[in-house]
Amino acid sequence: MLGQLGMELKDVYVGVKLRVEQSLISFLIFQLGIVLNSGNGATHMVSIYEGHALSHAISWLGIAGCDITDYLTDMIIKVLFQPSFVGKGPTGIHEKAYNSIMKSDADIRKDLFANIVLSGGSTLFPGIAERMNKEITALAPSSTKIEVVAPPERMYNS
Repeated sequence: MLGQLGMELKDVYVGVKLRVEQSLISFLIFQLGIVLNSGNGATHMVSIYEGHALSHAISWLGIAGCDITDYLTDMIIKVLFQPSFVGKGPTGIHEKAYNSIMKSDADIRKDLFANIVLSGGSTLFPGIAERMNKEITALAPSSTKIEVVAPPERMYNS
């Protein structure tokens, strides 16, 4: 069967030949059905009948693993800044940091705003330092210098 399958694959070209080959390999133990193959870059469906890919019945969806990862990363960052999304209260990390600074002596607040250091694995998401800077800037007095530091080794600090 594998030899026959290999000979049939050489004649099947739909967009990227690999899509069909992956689907047929996924379906080796079956002779009839549809393979839904969703990887990092694309999702496609290949109908198979008697071991043959039906090239006219192939469907493609431009959503796959990388899109899901990007979406979930964005949602994770939103949860840190808006924990109410997951029922964990109304105050996000930016407000907690701001409140902590404001509870400190007025003499050192300027220095604290200028040296906000991110630490721990949950701070490794792309864009979190920029978002923290933006949110703290919106809360702090307008003349305050805000500096958010995201050291590369921060994943080991928690």
